[in-house]
Amino acid sequence: MKASSILAAGLALATSASFAQVTKPPLPAEALSRAAFPSSNQAAVPNILDVWGFEPGEGFSPGALNGQQGWTVFGAAPNVPQVSTAAPVTGVQHIQIALDGSVANGTLTGGFSPDRGAQPTTNRSRMSVDVQITDAGGADYDIVPQTPSQMFLAARIKFSFLGDILILDDTGGGLFFEDSGVDWPVNTVFNLRVDMDPVANTLDYFIDDVLIYSSVAGVFAGTNFEQVVILSDNFQLTDVGNFDNLLIDTDFQDNADVALTKTVAAPAAPTVGDTVTYTLAASNAGPGDAMNVVVTDTLPANLTYVSNTCGAAVAGQVVTWTIGALANGANASCDVVTTINNFGPINNSAAITSDTMDPNAANNSATASLGGVPFPADVGVTLTASTAGGLAVGDTFVYTVTGTNFGPGDATGVLFALTLSNKVSFVSSDCGATVAGNVVSFSVPTLANGATTSCAITVAVVLGGDLQATASVTTATVDPNLVNNVDGITIGFDVVPVPALDRLGLLLTGLLLLGLGLVATRRF
Repeated sequence: MKASSILAAGLALATSASFAQVTKPPLPAEALSRAAFPSSNQAAVPNILDVWGFEPGEGFSPGALNGQQGWTVFGAAPNVPQVSTAAPVTGVQHIQIALDGSVANGTLTGGFSPDRGAQPTTNRSRMSVDVQITDAGGADYDIVPQTPSQMFLAARIKFSFLGDILILDDTGGGLFFEDSGVDWPVNTVFNLRVDMDPVANTLDYFIDDVLIYSSVAGVFAGTNFEQVVILSDNFQLTDVGNFDNLLIDTDFQDNADVALTKTVAAPAAPTVGDTVTYTLAASNAGPGDAMNVVVTDTLPANLTYVSNTCGAAVAGQVVTWTIGALANGANASCDVVTTINNFGPINNSAAITSDTMDPNAANNSATASLGGVPFPADVGVTLTASTAGGLAVGDTFVYTVTGTNFGPGDATGVLFALTLSNKVSFVSSDCGATVAGNVVSFSVPTLANGATTSCAITVAVVLGGDLQATASVTTATVDPNLVNNVDGITIGFDVVPVPALDRLGLLLTGLLLLGLGLVATRRF
């Protein structure tokens, strides 16, 4: 039924729905009253925020709700509602309102939350509850936030047996149940939320966070949600009402989605001593204003703080920017200037916090990363040979060039060169070396900290005499120690000792040496 106004007698005349339904008498006078439902629970519970999941950990156990954790019920039906395990939305328990066959149809049954006592009349209030009604055509189920200290109800929402969601309101001609234009979903869990602002004079109703109705009268009776009544008219056929996760907040503040982004300005190839500037940008996407907004930027150890543009406080490596209030839709920014004091990657993270509830924590931190100044790499080279001497023309032997990275960083673009004597010729290598003249070269793209590489280079002797060779290494990475970047070795020819001879022996030996050209080697 979609009438703009539903009079007290109107519900009794609605018979066109296709589902089974009861025939109901006109609504009693209390249905169109501003008066609070009287409760036997008069003990004030002065909490600002209460949440009931009706769980064992909260002290609830299956059975009649009456008397559990300060809850009371309508006196005519002391066994309704029940704490049940049949259909909890979360956890293992909830409350359920079913037909009480011991009392007549039309008898109000239900429960009263603990009375929280008088609350400030300027505070905003919020009530929310998860609802599941298993079938239509039977009972009406009402949710009633009320203000017992003022003897007024503050709002009333009726989930009609005809499927409508009805809102009690005063549109100018007195109190009526106004049709919200939205039907409640049968046998489906949904969330009802009601927000009241007595200062702005607004009363808004939401289903699953979608606004379905705003009170024309605004705040028409009670000015705070001190208590909630969950009730039915005991006309159940096959239906039951399940309720879970009831929240009452008598000092409700709008959420404020604060966010933080961070950008960085630095040289493309930074070095120690260069300036790095970070820009922190804070924003508030609302819907409410954010209170006590603070941004904390923790600088890494390889940065030194220099200055900031927002009056932020600095303690060690922590920069604390206190923004304070940040209005809905507002933005604020701050530049933090630093210098690089050491090698290594630079990862700088910051976070934003607020005293106002933030529905989205995913955008509350930001990190800006730089490759930073590469760690230096102390690359060294050694040269060894497979022989110490005793060579003749035509002999072959092996030079081994060994490179080591002593760190602390990885070395990139590592190039080795072996400069040979002109008395030997290149034969082969085991590292794919290249030859240009008398220089044999090979390279390693990256030599990790602590790693070693080597290349065996085979050469042949082509001329007699000293065989000198020099190995060297260079790297594209900063090398703090060039002393160990070159190593050399000299291989000599051995000298053959001549025995003491008489004159004839000396003559014959001289002739023999002259004729045969015997070559001797010597070692330096």
